[in-house]
Amino acid sequence: MKTVIAIIAYTLSLFGIDIGSHVRIDRVQDNGADVLYSQVVSRPGSTRFQCLRSTSGQCYYTVYPQQCTTVPGTGAVECDTRPVERFALARGDSRQMAPIPALRMCVSAQAGRAGADCE
Repeated sequence: MKTVIAIIAYTLSLFGIDIGSHVRIDRVQDNGADVLYSQVVSRPGSTRFQCLRSTSGQCYYTVYPQQCTTVPGTGAVECDTRPVERFALARGDSRQMAPIPALRMCVSAQAGRAGADCE
């Protein structure tokens, strides 16, 4: 059965249909020039971070888990603000990691510690 599913998934990928992946592209421009251009592809087996362009020469990533809870009585939503990972990639480099389910992520062309709200 696994072979049949693999064949179907492969056939669909030939037609550009990708099952189970998520692509996030962050692109910041100033006067038509890229200040930051980053791509993150999450698949069931891995998450790949790629720094395509950055005026500083580095893309700075902060990855947070998507763990939010509702505070009883108030209805306010609180999310975990402790980062899972912080790292920098040079322009043109990529990094592959184990899959991170429902990640929240901040990326910047400048070094610094981004909070959970990416500020």
